[in-house]
Amino acid sequence: MASTEWPRYRDLAWAEIKGRVREPLILDGRNFLPQAKLASLGFRYLGVGR
Repeated sequence: MASTEWPRYRDLAWAEIKGRVREPLILDGRNFLPQAKLASLGFRYLGVGR
């Protein structure tokens, strides 16, 4: 997994966030979020440059 200067964003409460958003879409501009985990929670994941 790539590093980031903001490590707190790697371990957000994704299941809680999913319940609060209208459109469960993640646009990952750094390609460091857990794509498989997000997909299993029902998010649509788009990694920039993938």
